[in-house]
Amino acid sequence: MGSTPLQCIEEALQKLDLARRELETATAEVQTLKTEIDTVKAELKETQAELKQTQADLEETKQNLKDFQIDLKKGSVVVQKAVMLKGKDEKHWMRFSKLDKVNHHCFEVWNSSDDTWHDDIRVKAAIFLKARDEHHWMACHYVDSRNYDVFRVWKSADTWQSTVRVKASTHLI
Repeated sequence: MGSTPLQCIEEALQKLDLARRELETATAEVQTLKTEIDTVKAELKETQAELKQTQADLEETKQNLKDFQIDLKKGSVVVQKAVMLKGKDEKHWMRFSKLDKVNHHCFEVWNSSDDTWHDDIRVKAAIFLKARDEHHWMACHYVDSRNYDVFRVWKSADTWQSTVRVKASTHLI
């Protein structure tokens, strides 16, 4: 049996309505995809800018490394541990710091555990004896013909004073 013209029109309207809904759904999906594409493009542009900056930083680092290598070969760069002395273990290193006002050699100790410098070592040459205070030091000058030890006294003014004779003894008190 055949369809009536009214049934054909209703059927055509249903198909048209279905096609319209499918078109709306497809349009929404296209809009969503377009938004996602725009977001990806923006992220790509940002990533490209970051990459360009990273490449520039890398080139600068390469140049700095080349300059450092040249300076190292010429000897104008001193490696830090080359100017330090190993302490009691690999975590402790000493380096010269300064001469103090009394001509003591002052050293610093570096503790790698907490990355700190400690200014607590003072060395005076072993041939000197401390006299009455930190400003006076004695050094043996010679032994005279009567077996007296003759000392010179050094004052913090960087001068050696006249000699002092001391009767030889077996102990210093």
